[in-house]
Amino acid sequence: MPAGSLWPAVVVWAIVWPTPAACQAFQELSTTEDGSVLYFSSPVRPQGTDHTFHSKIYRWDAVNGFQIVAEVRHKGKNEDGGTAAHFYELHAPQVSADGTVFAYTGERPTFTCRGCQPVEPNRAVILRGEEKITMDGNVALTGGGRYAITTPVAATLNGFHIVTDLESGTSTVAGEAFNGSFKRLTDDGTVLTPEPTAIILTDRNGFTRVLQTKRYVSDAVMSQSASRSWLGSRY
Repeated sequence: MPAGSLWPAVVVWAIVWPTPAACQAFQELSTTEDGSVLYFSSPVRPQGTDHTFHSKIYRWDAVNGFQIVAEVRHKGKNEDGGTAAHFYELHAPQVSADGTVFAYTGERPTFTCRGCQPVEPNRAVILRGEEKITMDGNVALTGGGRYAITTPVAATLNGFHIVTDLESGTSTVAGEAFNGSFKRLTDDGTVLTPEPTAIILTDRNGFTRVLQTKRYVSDAVMSQSASRSWLGSRY
């Protein structure tokens, strides 16, 4: 994100919601490549409105200012008495570099017990123009916006992730655990997993290869390398 592109949003945010709690709720920022559009999640609501205090998705640009682009109201619980009927806590907004694809994850509290079938606590929502796609689990979007990586509860329990090509609609199960961070993705849907002396690359078809490293590679370093040939040339 270009330096300074965020500051107008921060200044306006401080004016509209001038409280320490509001500033703390300014979370999970995602911008287009040119920094002209900003998305974030927050539970606060604009003054004088009846919006909920559950986490919502906001959008900001210089022309339209702040807008709530996604919100779900809590509508009770399912028959088990503990699982919410709707995924009403929205978080992790992500936008493609060109702004044409947008995704976020909806979360709900779930009821679990020993021997019970696991209940899905998260739902991925992906918007491509007029098309709306929903899938089970958390979602991470590649920078180019073509691939979405989801981790439903079964994937978390069994150590795999699902790669969906948003253009063709095809999904592939890849046998490697994924922590859900978009910082560990390349534009072609490859997941990068750091180890003490290596990086494991799992491509979108589930094939893996290992690159030996000279040092531990953090999420911050991999964020800089994603979508580039940096890994192959540097290590």
